[in-house]
Amino acid sequence: MRNKLLTILFLLFILSPLTAASISFSGGYTTLSMREGNQQINLSNSANVAIDNIEISANEISLKGEDYDYIECNGNITFKDNDNQLTIRCSSLKYNRDTEEIIIEGWVEINDLKNNIYATASYLQYNVEKAIIDLSVEVKLLHSSDDEVMKCSCDILRLDLEDKNVSLLGDSKVEWEENTYKAHAISINLNNNDISMDGSIEASINTK
Repeated sequence: MRNKLLTILFLLFILSPLTAASISFSGGYTTLSMREGNQQINLSNSANVAIDNIEISANEISLKGEDYDYIECNGNITFKDNDNQLTIRCSSLKYNRDTEEIIIEGWVEINDLKNNIYATASYLQYNVEKAIIDLSVEVKLLHSSDDEVMKCSCDILRLDLEDKNVSLLGDSKVEWEENTYKAHAISINLNNNDISMDGSIEASINTK
Protein backbone atom coordinates (compact mmCIF):
# COMPACT_ATOMS: atom_id res chain seq x y z
CA MET A 1 0.00 0.00 0.00
CA ARG A 2 2.86 2.34 0.89
CA ASN A 3 4.61 1.67 -2.45
CA LYS A 4 1.39 2.36 -4.34
CA LEU A 5 0.95 5.68 -2.53
CA LEU A 6 4.53 6.69 -3.29
CA THR A 7 3.99 5.86 -6.97
CA ILE A 8 0.86 8.04 -7.14
CA LEU A 9 2.63 10.95 -5.41
CA PHE A 10 5.58 10.61 -7.80
CA LEU A 11 3.36 10.72 -10.87
CA LEU A 12 1.51 13.77 -9.54
CA PHE A 13 4.86 15.50 -9.06
CA ILE A 14 5.94 14.58 -12.59
CA LEU A 15 2.71 15.69 -14.20
CA SER A 16 2.45 19.04 -12.42
CA PRO A 17 4.34 21.03 -15.12
CA LEU A 18 2.26 19.35 -17.83
CA THR A 19 -1.00 20.31 -16.12
CA ALA A 20 0.15 23.96 -15.87
CA ALA A 21 0.81 23.92 -19.62
CA SER A 22 -2.61 22.38 -20.36
CA ILE A 23 -1.08 19.12 -21.59
CA SER A 24 -2.49 15.67 -20.91
CA PHE A 25 -1.38 12.28 -22.21
CA SER A 26 -2.06 8.55 -22.11
CA GLY A 27 -0.53 5.38 -23.50
CA GLY A 28 -0.56 1.65 -23.03
CA TYR A 29 3.13 1.77 -22.09
CA THR A 30 4.94 4.79 -20.62
CA THR A 31 8.56 5.48 -19.61
CA LEU A 32 9.78 8.59 -17.80
CA SER A 33 13.26 10.15 -17.68
CA MET A 34 13.64 13.06 -15.25
CA ARG A 35 17.35 13.77 -15.71
CA GLU A 36 17.86 17.53 -15.24
CA GLY A 37 17.89 19.33 -18.58
CA ASN A 38 16.78 16.18 -20.41
CA GLN A 39 13.29 15.38 -19.18
CA GLN A 40 11.49 12.97 -21.46
CA ILE A 41 8.21 11.06 -21.52
CA ASN A 42 7.84 8.18 -24.00
CA LEU A 43 4.38 6.84 -24.83
CA SER A 44 3.55 3.79 -26.91
CA ASN A 45 0.67 1.39 -27.58
CA SER A 46 -2.16 3.79 -28.52
CA ALA A 47 -0.34 6.97 -27.44
CA ASN A 48 -2.41 10.15 -27.10
CA VAL A 49 -1.50 13.75 -26.26
CA ALA A 50 -3.90 16.70 -25.84
CA ILE A 51 -2.59 20.28 -25.84
CA ASP A 52 -5.35 22.88 -25.45
CA ASN A 53 -7.31 22.50 -28.73
CA ILE A 54 -4.82 20.12 -30.35
CA GLU A 55 -5.10 16.33 -30.18
CA ILE A 56 -2.40 13.88 -31.32
CA SER A 57 -2.58 10.09 -31.53
CA ALA A 58 0.20 7.79 -32.77
CA ASN A 59 1.90 4.47 -32.22
CA GLU A 60 4.69 6.28 -30.37
CA ILE A 61 4.93 9.81 -28.94
CA SER A 62 7.88 11.40 -27.10
CA LEU A 63 7.69 14.66 -25.12
CA LYS A 64 11.12 16.21 -24.57
CA GLY A 65 12.78 19.31 -23.13
CA GLU A 66 12.59 21.22 -19.88
CA ASP A 67 8.98 22.29 -20.50
CA TYR A 68 8.14 19.38 -22.82
CA ASP A 69 8.24 21.78 -25.77
CA TYR A 70 9.42 19.17 -28.27
CA ILE A 71 7.05 16.43 -29.37
CA GLU A 72 8.05 13.67 -31.77
CA CYS A 73 5.53 11.16 -33.14
CA ASN A 74 5.96 7.99 -35.19
CA GLY A 75 3.55 5.54 -36.80
CA ASN A 76 -0.10 5.93 -37.74
CA ILE A 77 -0.30 9.60 -36.70
CA THR A 78 -3.48 11.66 -36.54
CA PHE A 79 -3.02 15.35 -35.66
CA LYS A 80 -6.19 17.39 -35.03
CA ASP A 81 -6.32 21.18 -34.82
CA ASN A 82 -9.86 21.62 -33.52
CA ASP A 83 -9.76 25.43 -33.76
CA ASN A 84 -9.23 25.25 -37.54
CA GLN A 85 -11.21 22.01 -38.07
CA LEU A 86 -8.05 20.54 -39.53
CA THR A 87 -6.90 16.90 -39.50
CA ILE A 88 -3.41 15.80 -40.61
CA ARG A 89 -2.40 12.17 -41.12
CA CYS A 90 1.19 10.99 -41.60
CA SER A 91 3.78 8.50 -40.35
CA SER A 92 6.33 10.89 -38.78
CA LEU A 93 5.82 14.31 -37.16
CA LYS A 94 7.82 16.84 -35.13
CA TYR A 95 6.08 19.60 -33.17
CA ASN A 96 7.93 22.49 -31.52
CA ARG A 97 5.51 24.03 -29.02
CA ASP A 98 7.83 27.00 -28.45
CA THR A 99 7.78 28.13 -32.10
CA GLU A 100 4.31 26.62 -32.77
CA GLU A 101 5.77 24.85 -35.81
CA ILE A 102 5.06 21.37 -37.15
CA ILE A 103 7.43 19.60 -39.55
CA ILE A 104 6.48 16.46 -41.49
CA GLU A 105 9.03 14.83 -43.77
CA GLY A 106 7.32 12.15 -45.81
CA TRP A 107 3.83 11.46 -47.06
CA VAL A 108 1.15 13.67 -45.52
CA GLU A 109 -2.63 13.91 -45.94
CA ILE A 110 -4.70 16.95 -44.93
CA ASN A 111 -8.44 17.33 -44.38
CA ASP A 112 -9.57 20.93 -43.92
CA LEU A 113 -13.28 20.80 -43.11
CA LYS A 114 -13.65 24.57 -42.72
CA ASN A 115 -12.50 25.24 -46.30
CA ASN A 116 -13.62 21.91 -47.84
CA ILE A 117 -10.05 21.01 -48.79
CA TYR A 118 -8.26 17.69 -49.13
CA ALA A 119 -4.52 17.78 -49.92
CA THR A 120 -1.52 15.46 -50.12
CA ALA A 121 2.22 16.10 -50.37
CA SER A 122 5.59 14.69 -49.32
CA TYR A 123 6.62 17.56 -47.02
CA LEU A 124 4.71 19.87 -44.67
CA GLN A 125 5.55 22.84 -42.51
CA TYR A 126 2.65 24.20 -40.44
CA ASN A 127 2.82 27.38 -38.34
CA VAL A 128 -0.08 26.78 -35.95
CA GLU A 129 -0.09 30.32 -34.53
CA LYS A 130 -0.19 32.00 -37.96
CA ALA A 131 -2.45 29.28 -39.43
CA ILE A 132 -0.22 28.89 -42.50
CA ILE A 133 0.56 25.53 -44.11
CA ASP A 134 3.41 25.07 -46.60
CA LEU A 135 3.45 21.91 -48.73
CA SER A 136 6.02 20.70 -51.24
CA VAL A 137 6.94 17.73 -53.46
CA GLU A 138 4.13 16.22 -55.56
CA VAL A 139 1.48 18.51 -54.10
CA LYS A 140 -2.15 17.79 -54.95
CA LEU A 141 -5.19 19.64 -53.61
CA LEU A 142 -8.94 19.23 -54.06
CA HIS A 143 -11.36 22.02 -53.13
CA SER A 144 -15.10 21.36 -53.11
CA SER A 145 -17.35 24.36 -53.82
CA ASP A 146 -20.81 24.84 -55.37
CA ASP A 147 -21.11 21.12 -56.17
CA GLU A 148 -17.89 21.35 -58.21
CA VAL A 149 -14.43 20.06 -57.33
CA MET A 150 -11.40 22.23 -58.09
CA LYS A 151 -8.28 20.11 -58.77
CA CYS A 152 -4.85 21.65 -58.16
CA SER A 153 -1.27 20.39 -58.51
CA CYS A 154 2.12 22.11 -58.15
CA ASP A 155 5.65 21.86 -56.74
CA ILE A 156 5.09 24.17 -53.76
CA LEU A 157 1.83 25.29 -52.16
CA ARG A 158 0.92 27.69 -49.36
CA LEU A 159 -2.48 27.48 -47.66
CA ASP A 160 -3.39 30.50 -45.55
CA LEU A 161 -6.23 29.32 -43.32
CA GLU A 162 -7.00 32.82 -41.98
CA ASP A 163 -7.01 34.71 -45.28
CA LYS A 164 -8.52 31.70 -47.09
CA ASN A 165 -6.00 31.88 -49.88
CA VAL A 166 -4.09 29.16 -51.77
CA SER A 167 -0.80 30.00 -53.54
CA LEU A 168 0.69 27.50 -56.04
CA LEU A 169 4.24 27.78 -57.34
CA GLY A 170 6.15 25.75 -59.92
CA ASP A 171 4.45 23.70 -62.64
CA SER A 172 1.08 24.89 -61.30
CA LYS A 173 -2.15 23.52 -62.73
CA VAL A 174 -5.81 24.13 -61.83
CA GLU A 175 -8.83 22.32 -63.28
CA TRP A 176 -12.12 24.04 -62.49
CA GLU A 177 -15.59 23.92 -64.11
CA GLU A 178 -14.25 22.07 -67.20
CA ASN A 179 -11.54 24.72 -67.62
CA THR A 180 -7.78 24.13 -67.27
CA TYR A 181 -5.23 26.76 -66.18
CA LYS A 182 -1.44 26.34 -66.22
CA ALA A 183 1.17 28.85 -65.04
CA HIS A 184 4.34 29.20 -63.02
CA ALA A 185 2.34 30.76 -60.19
CA ILE A 186 -1.40 30.58 -59.47
CA SER A 187 -3.34 32.15 -56.60
CA ILE A 188 -6.86 31.13 -55.54
CA ASN A 189 -9.19 33.09 -53.29
CA LEU A 190 -11.27 30.46 -51.51
CA ASN A 191 -13.96 33.01 -50.59
CA ASN A 192 -15.08 33.46 -54.21
CA ASN A 193 -12.86 30.98 -56.16
CA ASP A 194 -11.18 33.81 -58.09
CA ILE A 195 -8.06 32.55 -59.90
CA SER A 196 -5.00 34.74 -60.62
CA MET A 197 -2.04 33.60 -62.73
CA ASP A 198 1.51 34.85 -63.20
CA GLY A 199 4.43 33.85 -65.43
CA SER A 200 4.12 31.71 -68.56
CA ILE A 201 0.36 31.10 -68.85
CA GLU A 202 -1.70 28.48 -70.66
CA ALA A 203 -5.44 28.04 -70.49
CA SER A 204 -8.14 25.85 -71.99
CA ILE A 205 -11.63 27.29 -71.44
CA ASN A 206 -14.96 25.66 -72.15
CA THR A 207 -17.27 28.30 -73.72
CA LYS A 208 -20.51 26.33 -73.56
